Amino acid sequence: MTEADWIVIVDDDSANLRLASKILTEQGFRVSCLKSGEEALAFLTRTAQQAAQNAAKNALPNLILLEATSKNCCLA
Repeated sequence: MTEADWIVIVDDDSANLRLASKILTEQGFRVSCLKSGEEALAFLTRTAQQAAQNAAKNALPNLILLEATSKNCCLA
């Protein structure tokens, strides 16, 4: 299994979440259970941000990020 084998289940019924999670976990999937669309949106946003940060760290391990603002950076 890979990160692509991660399933997010959204249902407001706890029994449905438990059953689906049990079946999918037994099949080897990584499962995240959420109870609402709002939780799912927050979870997916957070997960996407973490994935992007990890990809940047892996692709550019020696990169030093600098924040350029009008106070510390100006072009002549």
